[in-house]
Amino acid sequence: MIAHLISWLNTGMNTLFGLLRGPMAAVPAWLSLTVVSSVLGVVLLVLFKYTSNQAAIGRVRDRIKARLLGMKLFKDNIPVVLKSQVQVFGSAAMLLVHSVPPILVMALPFCLVLGQLGVWYQAKPLETGEQALITMQLFSPENASLPSVSLMPTEAVKIIAGPSRVPSRQQVYWKVRAIEPGIHQLQFQVGDLQVQKEFSVGSGFMPVSIKRPSLNIGDLILYPAEKPFDKASPVQSIEIGYPDRTEPITGSGNWVITLFIISMLGAFAVKPFLNVKI
Repeated sequence: MIAHLISWLNTGMNTLFGLLRGPMAAVPAWLSLTVVSSVLGVVLLVLFKYTSNQAAIGRVRDRIKARLLGMKLFKDNIPVVLKSQVQVFGSAAMLLVHSVPPILVMALPFCLVLGQLGVWYQAKPLETGEQALITMQLFSPENASLPSVSLMPTEAVKIIAGPSRVPSRQQVYWKVRAIEPGIHQLQFQVGDLQVQKEFSVGSGFMPVSIKRPSLNIGDLILYPAEKPFDKASPVQSIEIGYPDRTEPITGSGNWVITLFIISMLGAFAVKPFLNVKI
């Protein structure tokens, strides 16, 4: 049920980010990530404001300020200072409690956006002439043989090796060389079924769908760009071994750190204007 909901939400997010595809591809990766992160920080701040008990948070913050002032004024009175310290820690715990509901509300949209940005920043497309490994994960009932599998001829790639089957893992592998720049649809024949997988080739900045997933919640969040395979499908996933991005700010893995830092800076920059209590 949750997996189907996430898949449905991914469809809407794909449409939204599809509108941004042209502008994002037209500017440097660092600039697009900066803009998107800043906007995301402001949106999450607004969500926090309207999904949290701002009045209660304000009262707790006032109590913390009062206790800190008391510790400063009565710094020579050890019992008062100790009591104030305990009360400050208790109030800080209450702030965390008040933050839980908005965090739960923001968690899903944040994860969905994270997955969409991963399509752009987690891997880079294959360059013409570069090789990659394609892994197809199959599913067949116990003791049943794997279906016949083939990669249909296309101008996008040249098959170097495969299909190589590993029955114990229910996997099939191909090694291919990228030929034609662009975003292509590779066609696979699996028994009587035809399935597709997006394949990105080029030297520019473009979206890269690493994996077409199954209806698995984790994979749906990490790989949202393509329609997932149904649980009853003989194919459960198709993954392409794209190279990592190597940029220090927007490279594979690094972009997540950049996203967190810039989104937090953006949120704190507009916090006084939106009168949000955190």
